[in-house]
Amino acid sequence: MKGLLNHASVIISLILAALYALGLMYHLSFLKTFGIEETQFPLSIDRIFYQGFFAFANLTAPNISFVLLCASGVLITAYLAILVIEIAKRSNFVEPAFSKLRNAFNKEPNKIELHPALEDFAEFSAKVFWYVCAGVFFYLSVILVLIAAEHVGKENAEQYMEKIKNNQVAVDELLVEVNKGVVEKYTGYSIACNSHQCAYFDGVTSSVFNHNAVKSLQSKPVQ
Repeated sequence: MKGLLNHASVIISLILAALYALGLMYHLSFLKTFGIEETQFPLSIDRIFYQGFFAFANLTAPNISFVLLCASGVLITAYLAILVIEIAKRSNFVEPAFSKLRNAFNKEPNKIELHPALEDFAEFSAKVFWYVCAGVFFYLSVILVLIAAEHVGKENAEQYMEKIKNNQVAVDELLVEVNKGVVEKYTGYSIACNSHQCAYFDGVTSSVFNHNAVKSLQSKPVQ
């Protein structure tokens, strides 16, 4: 327990990094499906977490479980990489092979005197190879988990579009000031909002409006 508390800051940092990465990938994929560039619609950190993990009211239970599995996968793969490195460090896999090779060259008529520095360098090179393999495994595992989270974001956006087609989403009617003194009516469905603007989808195209440009907003509940 004491050891766990000593590493609590590291564990919490890994968990937060995993949640942020998955939430960001979900956010990117969700907005991209609607044709919105994420850099034009930034969200706060807490909003990214919300978009990634708590805005799944319309998702089925298997999809929610899948996203939670992705979130835990980042942490698990990190510890697997650490485990592989520790095993390679404490259990010298390459020593038996080098011992056999050394014995083969120490017997007549193939006896060869190898410099100890050369033998040490060969063993060190083999250990470096194992460390690189562990790093590549960790990198690929994280990439696969993030791709899975991106897939969930796209799937959620497509389900939202399907609900719009089936009239299962409340429609918003806005009066938007497009130019100074020029106000136009806009009808669409809310996608996401941040502290400065909101994104809407009218069934064909997506639009982003600043809050100060919206003069009024009315929402029609789902019948």
